[in-house]
Amino acid sequence: MQYVSTRGGMEPRSFVDVLLEGLAPDGGLVVPQEYPVLTSAEWENMRALSYPDLAFNLLRMFADDIPADELRRIVDRTYTNEAFGTDDITPVV
Repeated sequence: MQYVSTRGGMEPRSFVDVLLEGLAPDGGLVVPQEYPVLTSAEWENMRALSYPDLAFNLLRMFADDIPADELRRIVDRTYTNEAFGTDDITPVV
């Protein structure tokens, strides 16, 4: 996936290249050049996923230049009971 500026003054760049930059060099927002399109069935299948699994599936669409195994490790280290105080991560009460 490639990312561009909302102001048009930036050549398309990868996720890793824009991750820590904040605004685009021309002052615009950095956004995906194209957004993934999911079918209703794909969205429905995600309903049963745990929060970390859902995060991984969505993030890999946008951060496709990070190897899947590394992205999985990042997600698994991020969405933890220790960080969120529950295994549910985002419990609805």
